[in-house]
Amino acid sequence: MFNKLSRALRCLTVAGVVSSLCVVGATGAAIASPSTARHVPVGIHLTPRLATNGKPSITVPFRHRVTNRQGNNLEWFGGPTQVDPQVYVIFWGNWWASTCTGQQGNGVDAENYLANFYSGVGTNTDFQSPVDSQYNGSQVGYPTFPTVAGHAFITDNVYCSDPPQSATDAQLAAVADAYATFLAGQGFSITNNTQIVVVSPSGTNPGGGFGSNYCAYHNWTTYSGNQLLSWTNLPYMPDQGSNCGASSVQNGDDGWSIVGGHEYNESVTDPFVNGQTAWADSNGEENGDKCAWTNLYVEPLNTGSFAMQPEWDNHTSSCRSSDSYTNGAIRVVNHTGFCVQDSTTSGTAAKLHNPCSATSQHPGHWVIYPDGTLRRFHSTGACLQPSGGSLTAGVPLVVARCSPGLSYQQWSYNSSSHHWVNAASGKCMKTDTITSGAVIRQANCSGTAANQKFTNV
Repeated sequence: MFNKLSRALRCLTVAGVVSSLCVVGATGAAIASPSTARHVPVGIHLTPRLATNGKPSITVPFRHRVTNRQGNNLEWFGGPTQVDPQVYVIFWGNWWASTCTGQQGNGVDAENYLANFYSGVGTNTDFQSPVDSQYNGSQVGYPTFPTVAGHAFITDNVYCSDPPQSATDAQLAAVADAYATFLAGQGFSITNNTQIVVVSPSGTNPGGGFGSNYCAYHNWTTYSGNQLLSWTNLPYMPDQGSNCGASSVQNGDDGWSIVGGHEYNESVTDPFVNGQTAWADSNGEENGDKCAWTNLYVEPLNTGSFAMQPEWDNHTSSCRSSDSYTNGAIRVVNHTGFCVQDSTTSGTAAKLHNPCSATSQHPGHWVIYPDGTLRRFHSTGACLQPSGGSLTAGVPLVVARCSPGLSYQQWSYNSSSHHWVNAASGKCMKTDTITSGAVIRQANCSGTAANQKFTNV
């Protein structure tokens, strides 16, 4: 869920209207931030169709909170996780501040809050992303942050048709499916990584149990052929006040990010709940359920500060508001101003850098995961490996997507020789020279070579 990279955006044109809100993507030249400009959603017309939908996983209201859900860890039940989460938001009805005919102009604050939240969650400053990235699924790789595209695709549109007062689950699924079809027509790829968030107007009861049974829920629907689509029912949170999080931490909008963040993280780690289930505990609780309404806190993102709840971390068997992994710089022994560092782009070579620097991305900071992989801190789906997985001496070390079971992504540290040793090749990490910009390579281990002696993380 991305923003040390520059944001590439393109504006979306619908029925001749150009939106002042742009779509975050991988192409285009305009640079903008949703936190610095008033956002006006574009009105669109969809053609919903009935499609099969699953059994939802809910965020319980505060009054129904359960404090004993912790304990046993999450288990993998064979389904996929989202390795490149892509979030799209659709506001349903003319009640919203849209370009629809007959617009009522409401909900601007909510629209802006959600635009900023979804543009920030999952970024390099988000502490929950490393927690999510431990949960790999049936696809290749772990959830990776920031996404390969550099940012989740965020677009806010208004569906210019008013919802019923109590939309059914099937009707909500149909809107998500129709919006996905619309996005596909605009050139976006709809995959297992797609999340559609359907936001309903004030005064409605989408799903029929808002506030009594749930604050929100995530579910799936059939999109095309065997393709499933993950979607979230996000009602108008302030209508339920503190029961759905309002003023729990900062202000009346807190529920949007507490509940929206709960559903976002569960959609990453279990997008097709009760269909092709990925991660849940033996009672069917997902990573957000186990920590719902506990230890709420403020998450500082680069688009603002948002109230959120912790998420379940299998590593510590506890609810975490930050990643629990020891991280640090890999420094040259006796030349500790020089660190092994890489850029934010997957596939780039690691190089020696002086001075060792740290920003919110923590370049030059690394984490050893329980599976033995050496990962980039705060983007922990990215692993250090020999280029191409080669076992040959002299090959540069690069950062690539972590994949379960790849021994050439696994490393061990020898505290007596100060060597980092690759599990597949048995070769050591070395720097060409102890100078800033020198390439880091795989080499035959030498007990005396100063350019192979590094510190542990």
